[in-house]
Amino acid sequence: IKYSDFNTKSFTVKGNNSTELEQLLLKLDVDVIVLAQTGIIRNNIIKKAKKGVLNAHPGILPDYRGIDCLKWAILNNDLSKIGCTVHWVDQGVDTGNIISTHQYKIKLNLSFDELEWDLYLQCINELVKAVSMLENGEPIKSTPQAKDKGKQYYKMPLSKEILANKLLRKLSHDVT
Repeated sequence: IKYSDFNTKSFTVKGNNSTELEQLLLKLDVDVIVLAQTGIIRNNIIKKAKKGVLNAHPGILPDYRGIDCLKWAILNNDLSKIGCTVHWVDQGVDTGNIISTHQYKIKLNLSFDELEWDLYLQCINELVKAVSMLENGEPIKSTPQAKDKGKQYYKMPLSKEILANKLLRKLSHDVT
């Protein structure tokens, strides 16, 4: 299944929380909004989708909310929390009900760029599965997140990013 199977029209608006987008969504009468690294969207946009807003987050929720989750998991030596989570979007940051979670297994001699690309591909594939279920009228089960579990992460400083990259090189050489 390809993106083009679901989308036959494209629109450009100025801002993912703009009045322009809000009016367009009302006009289109959308069932589902699918996010792809768009950043935070506000409730005025979330409420415009009849069924909800789907997101594929490149981190294991609820443990790693926010951005640079892959880097933070490596820096924290928390390899079991590298992966992706498909979830419904709510007003919080990566706090919506979880549809699925998929762990990523570190491969031998993997660069950070390769790992990040693999993780994004995993996110896309899992998101396509969820959209396909909706398209086929299949029910999507989801589980509320424990709001007191996990942590929200922010942009990783360059000094820590360099350290995380070194740790990944060591980890990917030690994989058996």
